[in-house]
Amino acid sequence: MSGYIKRLGERNCYETPIIWADFNTENYCRGKTCNCSQNGMCFETDNAANTDTNIRIKTLNYVPNTHGPEAFRLYEAKVKWCQDLPVKDAPRYGIGVQYLVKSQNIEGPDYQCSLCGDIIAYGEIQRIEEFVYLCGPCFKHYQSLPDGVLKKNVMDFLIGNVI
Repeated sequence: MSGYIKRLGERNCYETPIIWADFNTENYCRGKTCNCSQNGMCFETDNAANTDTNIRIKTLNYVPNTHGPEAFRLYEAKVKWCQDLPVKDAPRYGIGVQYLVKSQNIEGPDYQCSLCGDIIAYGEIQRIEEFVYLCGPCFKHYQSLPDGVLKKNVMDFLIGNVI
């Protein structure tokens, strides 16, 4: 890892099997998560990924309405770093990603409102910040907030920068 990357949210240790591939390919590789947050995850795999590329991650143990990576079937994510791990017998890599899309639908992306958690179809999403997606009613409510401290605090909450 070439430098310190500030994390948006607290990481929680969590192991679960996944498969992942470069975006728009079906060349899936096996892996397992090491930790996750609301905004990203770290996983281990036998295959390296290029930094700043987009990948798809599918969970193998989907459990809806839970916490952790198994709460969604599909993630589209940007690779933030990839690092060799000290393993003797085979190449092993640690990969850190930041989520672009979390989806319940394995066939393609849908979105989850960052405020209320409702699932939103692609055509109905309102993106107000990178990685912050709101449904119509929440977007309308957010837009009605006056500019200032309250609106800034709501945005900080939505992107996970709450201390």
